[in-house]
Amino acid sequence: MLWIFTWIYPVILLFILKDMRLDDATTVYILQIIGIAVTVAAIPICYKFFDSKFARKAIEEAGERTPGLLAIRVSTLFLPIMVNSIFYPMTGSQSSLFCIGILLLFSLTIWPTEKDFDKVEK
Repeated sequence: MLWIFTWIYPVILLFILKDMRLDDATTVYILQIIGIAVTVAAIPICYKFFDSKFARKAIEEAGERTPGLLAIRVSTLFLPIMVNSIFYPMTGSQSSLFCIGILLLFSLTIWPTEKDFDKVEK
């Protein structure tokens, strides 16, 4: 369910907040930088943390906690998606849309496999 919400949330926010614009150029620039920085920070954190041998071993030993650990992986990307979805209507910047697209495409690479859930059933 979290995966569906992660993909639908940006679209809903873009339609709800479409008329919200900021006039101050400095504020717009700062929001753009924050959105890009959050995106740049979230991807390596999510990828490295869950790709390392330590994290894989923890997931293998977790057993029934595996779905919870996979939800943490999605939540790590959900924060920057939320931030950029809120910043785009304020700034009107294409960089926010680009960051949302990058994060959503990256979310496909961390999609849980059947192998991850087979460990829970055993």
